[in-house]
Amino acid sequence: MRYDPRNDPTCTDPESALEQEDKSREDGDYIWKGTSHLPGFREVTVSFWQSRLALARKVVRIFALALGEREDYFDDVTSHPGADALYIHYPGIPDVAADSDIDVGIGSHTDIQCFTLLWQDNYGGLQVLSAQDEWLDARPIEGTLVVNIGDFLQRLSNNKFKSTVHRVYNRQPDSCYSMPFFFGFNPEAICKVVPSCMDDEHPPLYEPISCGE
Repeated sequence: MRYDPRNDPTCTDPESALEQEDKSREDGDYIWKGTSHLPGFREVTVSFWQSRLALARKVVRIFALALGEREDYFDDVTSHPGADALYIHYPGIPDVAADSDIDVGIGSHTDIQCFTLLWQDNYGGLQVLSAQDEWLDARPIEGTLVVNIGDFLQRLSNNKFKSTVHRVYNRQPDSCYSMPFFFGFNPEAICKVVPSCMDDEHPPLYEPISCGE
């Protein structure tokens, strides 16, 4: 599920905004056809997406303060942001293969947006690469979300914030699920290294770029 102004409570004219949206980001209704047999699935999913969008807009303000800027520094570039939500299913491994080399999951990678809000089920499976190149389990904690810093925020912060290298494996007989929410800026907005992250001793390491690029 991607950003749709019709689902954004802060958008005052969603139909006009939809006409101006990048055509590649238009979902239409096709994403719901495969789940039309599930009562309430669409409504619950949209509501969950809206809650995470509101939270992400608060979190990005915290990042602005952490970088020494005004709290509203990023507000203008998060009016119609990249806001992609997924449901990911990791099938279980049969008991007979639980101790084998079979892996079900996603290999090591970083996320390209500003940051990711991740809900894990009780099975976990997320691992984060430490500064000492050790894989650490990010065990689920009830009532919390994981916040992964992405590539774009690393660029904006001039490497003050590091993009999180992570992977996911399910080595259990039961299936597990995760619900990531990838948050970025308005796709057409050209952003550069935040002024507070630059000085004579720390020149910008990255050229200006749009989040859509």
